[in-house]
Amino acid sequence: MPDQPNRAGLPDPQPDRIARPEQSNTAPAIAPGGLISRLLAAAAQRWLRSQAERVDKLRVQIGGGDRQFLAGAIQQVSISARGVVYRGLQFSQVDLVATGLRVNLGQALWGKPLQLLAIAPVQGEFVMQQEDINASLQVPQIAVAIAALLVDLLGGAVDAVGLSTEESLDLRDFEAIVKANQITLSAQLRSVSGQTTPLTIRAGLGLHSPHALRLEKPQWLPNPRASRGLPLADLDGHLIDLGPNVALQHLHLSDGQVTCSGQITVLIPSR
Repeated sequence: MPDQPNRAGLPDPQPDRIARPEQSNTAPAIAPGGLISRLLAAAAQRWLRSQAERVDKLRVQIGGGDRQFLAGAIQQVSISARGVVYRGLQFSQVDLVATGLRVNLGQALWGKPLQLLAIAPVQGEFVMQQEDINASLQVPQIAVAIAALLVDLLGGAVDAVGLSTEESLDLRDFEAIVKANQITLSAQLRSVSGQTTPLTIRAGLGLHSPHALRLEKPQWLPNPRASRGLPLADLDGHLIDLGPNVALQHLHLSDGQVTCSGQITVLIPSR
């Protein structure tokens, strides 16, 4: 990589990645199956849009036969979306493939929301441009989570660069710069006394396992554009747990873009 952009400004898929349907601004393509598949596609679109804060373009393909559909079983669902915001996270591109789904088809045919009846593993590919990352970092709940993670990670390193840990530390105004195999994260660190100190950390970011990311050679930089800084040796190799419902197979950082693919497990919502 990096991938070459297409007319829409989005990277074209590589042969070894998830096959996805051609992009279109028209209604979703419908697999053979007549009225039932049309109803399912419409219900799936309504459900997906209800789960996200924003979806600019959405295309759904459903595979299976009428007998399977009538039994509430869907052989395969392929979803291609652009301009997605989900729980504050912004993505330029999301492509998902789920197989062996069981849904409440009987209720959906009468206008009820489409719901999963069993845990569903979903294979997916996600693309975040640098502007997507920075927009996500401005969301309050995400900024708070990132700040808590950084304060916890830095620990004694804050003392090492001459900042006091005697007061509560407040991190704001996050900004990220993505380069090949590394990310630079800057913020304004404010103490309760009102002192403001720029904070910039650069680190390589890689996959340690499907469920964990690994920090590589992190440094404390004097400014975001600095070529070298103070090594944070205690954080080298630190693992960031992704949780049991995420299993990444691929993570790639290129200039201004993060691409990852793998499997996520969609849980049945509590009722």
